[in-house]
Amino acid sequence: MPKNISDPLSRDADLLAFETALQSLPNRIYWDVWVLARSTGCRIGDVLSIKFMDVDSQGRWTFSPQKQKRESKSGRPLPQKTVRKRFNKRARDIIHQRQQLAVAAQVWVFPTPKPRGEVIKPITRQAIWQQWKVAAKRAGIKGINVGTHTARKTTGVRAWKATGGDAAQVAHLLYQSDLQSLMHYLGLTDAASDALSEAIG
Repeated sequence: MPKNISDPLSRDADLLAFETALQSLPNRIYWDVWVLARSTGCRIGDVLSIKFMDVDSQGRWTFSPQKQKRESKSGRPLPQKTVRKRFNKRARDIIHQRQQLAVAAQVWVFPTPKPRGEVIKPITRQAIWQQWKVAAKRAGIKGINVGTHTARKTTGVRAWKATGGDAAQVAHLLYQSDLQSLMHYLGLTDAASDALSEAIG
């Protein structure tokens, strides 16, 4: 696999080691972003774009996915669809905690640790990537490329296992319509084919 492709943390031992290391980092924002990305299965760009105003009192988050789809023939952008997700308890707790810590007029749930000037911006993908790499190194994870898509892919793989390989449910969770692309994205193509071969005898 190319070095720039993020891998999922498929093994429980790797996931536990990584999350333990991530929680030990001085700034908890990197852990908080991980939890939101893991619990929703959303792309990191969507997670970093969360605003307090987009989350209602019941923990439901309404947003438009940043990755815009295009028509296959013309290449023209398709209308952006709106997605609504309900955060689980762990994610809702983090949103609440960050709300309590927010400075006056703070818009973003995940602002830059050190705001540039007076304008507070969301933390960058690069900052997340760097610190998740640090956590992976501390965890002693080898042979797995931890990147900004690792949280999303980890959620997809674990959902795949939890549903007994229900691709439709996993696709719905990750809001993907192309099942073949989903399987390739999660690195499950070979495993799924093997399981199907066994199932049909």
